[in-house]
Amino acid sequence: MSTTFTIKRGDTVPSMVATLSSTVSGVSSAVDLTTASVVTAFFGDSADVILDRTCTVVTAASGIVSYTFLSTDWDSGGFVAGTYSLEFQITFNSGAILSVPTSGYCKLVVKPDLDD
Repeated sequence: MSTTFTIKRGDTVPSMVATLSSTVSGVSSAVDLTTASVVTAFFGDSADVILDRTCTVVTAASGIVSYTFLSTDWDSGGFVAGTYSLEFQITFNSGAILSVPTSGYCKLVVKPDLDD
């Protein structure tokens, strides 16, 4: 799963929508989120998480989630125009945890808005 999301700083739409999948023995398949919760974590230049937020499970059986930025996220995360890494952490009812993508990260590209 290699996905890039692009948004202008301060915007609250569009939502980030992703299909979470994992690859086993070279075969990629959607992660069934029926018994899971999902958090997305955003990283800056360092490996430190600058913001983490709970995602909405849109279609559990197909692994589809979404996250809509809140207006307060922009200041809370210290986002400026640039590129950030992100991943989704899935926690199943059993306590098992899976980070997606399993290799590398997704990207968030923040474009400047008119006030920047």
